[in-house]
Amino acid sequence: MTRSEHAEGPSYIRAAHYFADNHPTNFWEAFDASRVDEDLALIRSLGFNTVIFVVPWRGFQKTLAPHVYNSFYFDRLRFCISAAVRAGLKYVLRVSYPHCPDPASVGFPTERIEWLLRYPEVRVAWADYLRQIQDVVEGDPDYLFSFYSWEDLWIPIGLFDGLSVSARTEVAVTSGFQRYLSERHGLNEVSVWYGVVFESWEDVPIPLSGTIPYFYFVRFIDHFWGHELLSIGRKAIPRLNYEIRIDWDRLEINGKSYHFPHDLLFDDPGPRACYFAPYIGARNEGEDVDALTLVGRLQFALNLMTENGRWPNLFVEQFNYIDNHPDTIATNAKISGEEVDKFIVGAAPLLLKHSVGYGVWTTIDYLDNVVFNPRFQLGLEGWESAGDSLPTVERDRHFVSVHLGSSQSIAQTIRMVHYWRKAGLVVRIVGRSLDNVPAEISVRVGDIDVGKMYFFADKETQTINLHQKDVLALHEKFGTNVPITLTVFSGKIAVYEVFLYSHVQTKGILNSDRTRGQHCDAIEQLNACLSAGNPSGDSDIGATYKSNFYEYRQWKLILVDGHIAHTFIA
Repeated sequence: MTRSEHAEGPSYIRAAHYFADNHPTNFWEAFDASRVDEDLALIRSLGFNTVIFVVPWRGFQKTLAPHVYNSFYFDRLRFCISAAVRAGLKYVLRVSYPHCPDPASVGFPTERIEWLLRYPEVRVAWADYLRQIQDVVEGDPDYLFSFYSWEDLWIPIGLFDGLSVSARTEVAVTSGFQRYLSERHGLNEVSVWYGVVFESWEDVPIPLSGTIPYFYFVRFIDHFWGHELLSIGRKAIPRLNYEIRIDWDRLEINGKSYHFPHDLLFDDPGPRACYFAPYIGARNEGEDVDALTLVGRLQFALNLMTENGRWPNLFVEQFNYIDNHPDTIATNAKISGEEVDKFIVGAAPLLLKHSVGYGVWTTIDYLDNVVFNPRFQLGLEGWESAGDSLPTVERDRHFVSVHLGSSQSIAQTIRMVHYWRKAGLVVRIVGRSLDNVPAEISVRVGDIDVGKMYFFADKETQTINLHQKDVLALHEKFGTNVPITLTVFSGKIAVYEVFLYSHVQTKGILNSDRTRGQHCDAIEQLNACLSAGNPSGDSDIGATYKSNFYEYRQWKLILVDGHIAHTFIA
């Protein structure tokens, strides 16, 4: 099998995620509609033939009972799909993304994940959401398939540890965990794992983390996400696929560390979505790797995910050759300089051999801004206002602005990202004065007076920095939720956007101003090789591989109550 059995499309998928210059969490209400056609045509010119749209479940489906949907988002989805078709691109949808800062969307991401397990009615809501997506793409020849990701839905270790035994037993019923165990094991065997004599399956609870039966709960989660939910989802979206997990989970069981591999769904028709990054198979102590070493790791990873080429129904939708995320940049292995371009081009023969397509996470650099409705496309939804009179919202074709007078203010409570504590923040505001005098505004984040900005008649962008020590103080005082407030001191102002961010997410393809990034040439060369079916391109690095995956680690196969697990011995 070299292609999906149920997707009609290009011979090899060369995909780019599209967020314009927005963060994925607020893309749907923030993107500038006037630039979408130009952006997608530019992506097509780089040799991509497919675009991936990330569709957040939280956001598109605002409430679960009853099922209430965001019609604005659905309209924007149709708009982007039409633009993709105009640009000559096929499209793929990622439909499980749980992150959206919309305060009117019920359930934080971890809550929705938990509810999927606990409550059958939430699974009904999930299926209804997928049917709404299917209605958008039904019969469209340019639609390839949708997929959902373990990364979006994974259960944090110990999620149910705080529940009572009776509550954990109820979850074991509603999630199907009891049924899962009963179909694979005997009650006496399970009683030994728990150290409790169970009279019936109805007495078996979700186990506590750190205990032997928790291993079987992790196995059940694998089954639930990759089989149960996939079966439910495919009744709504026939071309629904799953992103498998190549990483192994590290669990502490009875005081010892074990690593457990996940179900790779080899015989699923797929294409199975997957990912690759330099950290996979590395020591991850901040070390640099060269292109040849990384090609060797890619070869091992693809061999693992295809069972040495037997199941090449893979879609490597996140081909992350570099990662500058603040959470991982200091520790994860990385490749830099000219080695990046060598690796990108050298990956061509492996991708052609082992997969039906690949994708890059972001084509255009974006700021990690998580302000909801930052460009006021939804008016003042998500914002609070104060003053003698209400602000007005003005629309000029694709652009929207909020008009504020003296003493008027707008504010929004931001759910702060945990890694912001590692760096300072930047407040970026785009605005212009509405009269003949400068407009003076004050910016506060939490209880910190960040400073003042002055705007004149021409539309302009201004920024103010918030130091790391202040960010740490905000986390200590406000936790994860902190307000940002803009107050007009004098004059009148039109505010077009409000951003709060710490870093720029990049893959080196296109800068945020759409100029070519440092790895744009290599990506074009990779796309040309993949389009032509040429395994070597202009580089000979693809001809030689290393196979010493996990080169710094030795593994020992062990048994945990009769089941294979892994532990480090060096």
